[in-house]
Amino acid sequence: MSAGFFIMLYTFIHEITGETKEVEMPMSDYEPYKGEDGNDEKWQRVYDTPQVNIGNYVAKKVDPWDNKQFVNRTGNMKGTFGDMQDYASQMSEQRAKESLTGEDPVKRKHFDKYEKSTGKKHPKDTPKSIETKDIKVDL
Repeated sequence: MSAGFFIMLYTFIHEITGETKEVEMPMSDYEPYKGEDGNDEKWQRVYDTPQVNIGNYVAKKVDPWDNKQFVNRTGNMKGTFGDMQDYASQMSEQRAKESLTGEDPVKRKHFDKYEKSTGKKHPKDTPKSIETKDIKVDL
């Protein structure tokens, strides 16, 4: 797939008014947004996680808590299995942001179920470092 195939949704903010604007354009044809008339230099790009339109499938906001929307979205997606995994990871991050604990409850449920069935912690649920009063080991 060529880079021009992907339609990106870019966000820009006006330095003076604070107004934000989302602009769709192909990755290969990116140009800074300069307002409706094309002459306003006060628009700055907001760098965030991009939303991609893959092929003719329009990127839509999907409720990260709705399993059916996720299945429908990924079922109609063109791309690789890795693309779907990346999208699932984005949904997990969104759920974690919205959760009171700061952790994705869907992921936590999966980790707990894995531990219950195997008697071991899920590899992605293990600590990244072990620390005692004398030593710290980063894994």
